[in-house]
Amino acid sequence: MHNSGSSQYLHDDDLDDEQMTDGSGLLGEKKQEQSGFEVPCCGWMSVRYYQPYFDVDTVDVKSRLFAALFFCKSEPFMTIIANKPDAYGPVWVSSTLVFSLAVTSHISSWMAARATGATWEYDFESVMSLASLVYGFLGIMSAALYFMLRQIEASTSPTTVLCVYGYSLTIFIPASIVLILPYDLLDWAVLLAAAACSGLFLTRSFGPIVVQYAPSRATALVGAIGAVPLLFIFILKVFYF
Repeated sequence: MHNSGSSQYLHDDDLDDEQMTDGSGLLGEKKQEQSGFEVPCCGWMSVRYYQPYFDVDTVDVKSRLFAALFFCKSEPFMTIIANKPDAYGPVWVSSTLVFSLAVTSHISSWMAARATGATWEYDFESVMSLASLVYGFLGIMSAALYFMLRQIEASTSPTTVLCVYGYSLTIFIPASIVLILPYDLLDWAVLLAAAACSGLFLTRSFGPIVVQYAPSRATALVGAIGAVPLLFIFILKVFYF
């Protein structure tokens, strides 16, 4: 009886050791869950699914913001992001732009009303519509650019397209500060300059890809990519400034 009990104890210990080593026990499952970015079925509903797209640090974001603002003096943006495009930067840039545009548009309208003696009221709905405009352009234009690249059989990922287009909006943040002054000619000049910089950044990023995969249509496609910011500033000027 003693020997049988001892062998049973040993057998139980062996099972515990096997469970810990082969990962079939609770400890093994916990280690599997904590390793990497693996997600289960329907993982798009979990936070872990989006974790790789926000896996950047402050240094990465700063270098990408600098490259978006001073693209003529930096290496190609596609080289900077390499195989690690992020969604953190585009979301941060878009959110900052919404806040900046909301503040400057209200200050500009207040200054214009004060100059003419009209009654001024805070318009909260414009903040919501600005958010819809900026985030809508980020999503819709990124999707349009991605499907255009897919039509020419380019292998650019949707995250890369979102990353590039999101950072192309960076130039509009400092430009929005100048829009405080209620002068139409100045507003148009600043917006056109910002759109030109944003368009050049987009064409410099996507141009080589278009030329490689569709050389016969490169001029038209690259021109369409560069013209995307013009639609953005037109809506911005007509409805908010």
